[in-house]
Amino acid sequence: KKTPLPRPWRRQLHLPRSRKESEEPESNSTIPESPGTKPRCDVAGSAFKGGLVITHADTDSISACAVLCDKESWCVAANFNKNKKTCSLRNNKAMGPIQTPWTLFSEMVAVNFRCEGSRIWKQNTPCELKGSTYTGGLIEARDNVYSGKQCSDACLMSDLCVAATFSPALQRCSLRNGYKHKPKHSAEEGVISYDFLCSKSKPAKVVHHSACKLENHLLTGPYMTALGGITSDIECGKACSDTADCIAASYIPGTQKSFLRS
Repeated sequence: KKTPLPRPWRRQLHLPRSRKESEEPESNSTIPESPGTKPRCDVAGSAFKGGLVITHADTDSISACAVLCDKESWCVAANFNKNKKTCSLRNNKAMGPIQTPWTLFSEMVAVNFRCEGSRIWKQNTPCELKGSTYTGGLIEARDNVYSGKQCSDACLMSDLCVAATFSPALQRCSLRNGYKHKPKHSAEEGVISYDFLCSKSKPAKVVHHSACKLENHLLTGPYMTALGGITSDIECGKACSDTADCIAASYIPGTQKSFLRS
C-alpha cells in the first residue's frame, strides 16, 4: 500500500465566514432604537388642548411629528396640522383629544402617546363658570340632578364629556362633547357650567414666531378675550404671543383694546 505524499505548505487565511441571506440576523441589542418607536394612537380630525410647550414649523408628516415628540422626555402628545405643516408638542397637561368642526376643517391629527382607547384626558377639577351656559355638542340631558357637584361628577365619569351645565330650576345636567360652542351668559338664577378643558396655567415654553402685520384690517368672528389698556400694536402682538392658543390679534388704537383669537 502506497503512502500519500504530503501537500506543500501553504499559509492559512482565517477570514470570517460570510453569512447567507437566508440566515437570521445577529442580535441587535447593542443598537439603539430609532426615535418614534413608542406606542401611539393617531386620531384624525382631533386635537389636544393645553400643555403646549413648543411648536415646530415645516413638519412634513405625522411620523415626523411623532419623532419630534418621542425625542422629548416630557412630551406625551402632539397636534399635527396637515394644512400648515406644524407640529405642536405638549406635556402632561394636555387634555383631549377632542373633535370639533375646526379640527376637522384644519385636517388636524392628534398624536397620542398615552393611548387608552377612546379615553379623553381632562382635568379632574373643572373651571366653574357661574351664570354661563353651553349650547351645541349635546351628549345627553340628565334629569333629577340636584347639585352642581353631581353634574360635574357625571361629566368627569363620561368618556366623551368635556363640559356640562347644571340648571337648578330644571334640576337638569346637560353633558356636552367637543362640538360645544363658547359659553354664553344665562339669565337663569343659579345656573353654572363646568369646563374640563380650560387652561389654568401658562405653557412652560412658547415659541415666538414673527407675525404678519396687516394695517387698516380688522379680523372678524368670535374672539378668545378682549384686553384693555393696550397702548400699541407691538404690545398687542406680545399679548397674543404670551397667550396659549392665540394665533392672531386685532388692535384698535381709539379704544386701546386688543382682541385675541385662536
